[in-house]
Amino acid sequence: MGDNNSILALNELKSKAALGAFFVLYCVIGLLVDTIIYNMPSLSQGFYMLLTFQVFPMATVGMAAFGVVSIMVTYSMYDKIMLFGHEYKEVTPENAAGFERRLYDTIDSLAAKAGLGYMPRVYVIEADYMNAFASGFSQKSAMVAITTALINRLNEDEIRAVMAHEISHIKHGDIKLTLLISVLANVMLFVVNIGVMFFGGSRDSGGARAAKMILFALQFILPLITGVLSMFLSRSREYMADAGSVEITGDKDAMANALIKIHNNYATEPHAEDDGAEFRKAAYIFEPKSFASLFSTHPSLQDRLKALGFAA
Repeated sequence: MGDNNSILALNELKSKAALGAFFVLYCVIGLLVDTIIYNMPSLSQGFYMLLTFQVFPMATVGMAAFGVVSIMVTYSMYDKIMLFGHEYKEVTPENAAGFERRLYDTIDSLAAKAGLGYMPRVYVIEADYMNAFASGFSQKSAMVAITTALINRLNEDEIRAVMAHEISHIKHGDIKLTLLISVLANVMLFVVNIGVMFFGGSRDSGGARAAKMILFALQFILPLITGVLSMFLSRSREYMADAGSVEITGDKDAMANALIKIHNNYATEPHAEDDGAEFRKAAYIFEPKSFASLFSTHPSLQDRLKALGFAA
């Protein structure tokens, strides 16, 4: 699995690179909007005049500020963002009873066994699809969430394996990078759509027309750019979390069986969809339709089973 300190250092470097890439993209969008607002004669001349402050780049400054604010909001409200769209309950020692109490105690035990310094917050999501995820910016702020469908359809050994998988993500420091890419990419696409809506009219100058065309094209290109950035997540992190689950629980059968049951849930029940999947899909233990996407953040079920030592 590799040294955990080196994994943490690499993920922290990737997080900083992702933040930098998003900030640059925000500024580029601002430059395009400024080029349209000022009706620049050409794109290159417009960018030069804006970057040298021959005209004040108000949209660029605004987008840079918006980028900073969006990062701050993501830091402060990540739990509400990641849980958005569903009813959910935070499970605590004070309100847990029955299975929820066993779930909390299981996660507490797994966190201690994995050597985490903090107990993650635990959430149960009311949903008819089977999935789970971990999120946060550090071990101290970490959370794990599990859907009621997963609770109802997996046995306790399989649930333990899934929770150990999520604990492994926290231990490896995957959660911060996953959160940043998941949230900021969707916010940026929303901003581009708004830009096209408000600045999509015709303009006389060549620069404004070129900027408008690029802004329009970004509606379609940005998901591909986001896909490339998502490659930072690396499918290897899922293999490592699967292996981490086995290391913590000593039960590779439970991990494999859980993956198979979750896969079958999505394959056989078309209604099992998540309206908020764009924010959560990179963090999920299983990404629906992962087999079909070149830019998938998850390996296929067959590859994951093979990595666990089972025949594909």
